[in-house]
Amino acid sequence: MGLFGKKKEEEPEPIPLLDPVEPPISVFPNMTRDRQVSLEYRQKLMTMKTEDFTVFDSDNDEPIVTVTGPAMYARKFKTVTLPNGEPLFKMRVKLAAVNLRIICEDAERGTEFFQINREWAFKLNLRQNLTVGDSPTLHLVGSAGGSQAKVTLKDSGQLVAVLDRVRWGKEGMQNKLTYRMAVAPGVDLALITALCLAWDKAKEDDRKRAAAASSGGGG
Repeated sequence: MGLFGKKKEEEPEPIPLLDPVEPPISVFPNMTRDRQVSLEYRQKLMTMKTEDFTVFDSDNDEPIVTVTGPAMYARKFKTVTLPNGEPLFKMRVKLAAVNLRIICEDAERGTEFFQINREWAFKLNLRQNLTVGDSPTLHLVGSAGGSQAKVTLKDSGQLVAVLDRVRWGKEGMQNKLTYRMAVAPGVDLALITALCLAWDKAKEDDRKRAAAASSGGGG
């Protein structure tokens, strides 16, 4: 995961108090809260083939979702499940896309819930695929140093989440990589988790391209 990069990451900005979102942005039942939520995304020990994560509400240590699947997605799925093991959705990378595109779909029927598309540089968009009514687009902009990203409603610009990347989790080697996410009241926690995974994937793609360019004599 690029834990030993030479550049020192910038200090993240303090996380502000986030205003409630009305109407709520919700795809999955029971995934919004009426308070600002602080999530932690804790990586378990990673192997060459798989990587698993659990997302907790850090205020009460309640598990929200678990993410399982192959390392760096490859051609296969990552599955996001509830703590009881019930699948919420699967995530797969659309390989034919010019820019990174991640399809998030029903784990059993394959019906698309939403897509996450990379615009350019450090920007991602999450667009829901709902059959009734308009749905807002969530817009993620990451910092150049890669340690923080902000999620806004693309139309209004309202800040709805802040993601912070911590190189070493508070448990040391057992939690090698930690993301902390502040999520506004009324925003689906599973959607923000999906955006965090996509952001991590985009950064990993950038690291691989930079390494390939360096080994090929570029720069």
